[in-house]
Amino acid sequence: MKKSISLIALTILILSLSGCEKSKTLICTKNLNSQGATIENTNTVKFKDKKLKNMVLEYNYTLDEEYIKNATSIKESIDKQFSEYTQYNGIKYSSQLNDKQDKISYKIEIDINKISNEAKEKLNISGDESYEANKKSLEEVGYICR
Repeated sequence: MKKSISLIALTILILSLSGCEKSKTLICTKNLNSQGATIENTNTVKFKDKKLKNMVLEYNYTLDEEYIKNATSIKESIDKQFSEYTQYNGIKYSSQLNDKQDKISYKIEIDINKISNEAKEKLNISGDESYEANKKSLEEVGYICR
């Protein structure tokens, strides 16, 4: 009798724990060739208790040789495009041009719990997106997710 009660208790514990999803990370990548550059993009999306927690978007541009002379102005153009988002709490932006001036990297970090509803609207994020919905959406536009 004790053995069967222990077995039932263990089964209930295993079932209840397997249903609990504390945190999950979705990493999706996409590479593409654009006019003048090869772009490697990685989106890392973290979920906690099935809710969107934060996102990190990383872009790495490798410039074609004929565009290296314009690297500074290309970086400044990208910086200008994304700098407007840094006015919102919970959004960080950084960029870097390497010494050879042939690679531009930039990163956008978004903490969903800290950004305002206005920022969420501007970024088209509700905060309720699920892991599965994010994965499907990114794969539909050519990302490879793991």
